[in-house]
Amino acid sequence: MKKNNNKGYLLAETIIVLTVVATAITIIYASIMNYFINENQNTIKYNTAGGLYASREVKKYYDRNFINLLDSLGDNDYLDITTSTQRLCTLLDIKTLYFSKYNISNELIDETPNFLKSELKKEEYRNSKCKYRFLLIMNDDSFSTIGVECGN
Repeated sequence: MKKNNNKGYLLAETIIVLTVVATAITIIYASIMNYFINENQNTIKYNTAGGLYASREVKKYYDRNFINLLDSLGDNDYLDITTSTQRLCTLLDIKTLYFSKYNISNELIDETPNFLKSELKKEEYRNSKCKYRFLLIMNDDSFSTIGVECGN
């Protein structure tokens, strides 16, 4: 009778299986980490410290000229005031500045960047005791809002 010597096959099979498993784990890990990195970068940055400071400064700036701003708004739901306050926007690192009625219109939502659309459609942004608000979109794509003429 002839004896089969299969000792070398067991070691080779183990190395191949470990290589396949290690490759699969590496691919899965890379996919999961890529997902978390993208998700973290797409997180909406709302009312950051810089955004809150900028929104308060915008509100202070318009305290004296609020009546003129209301006249400019007229029957519109919102007003893009970025160009009229270019110097202020540059100083405060603001990309776009809107003045709107607090119950924001879908038309304004459509003009905002994609990352803001889902946020602005939430009820917490649509219903408030405030009559008007400033909506600031910062250069780092964070955004901030501040209410004007808010009742108790």
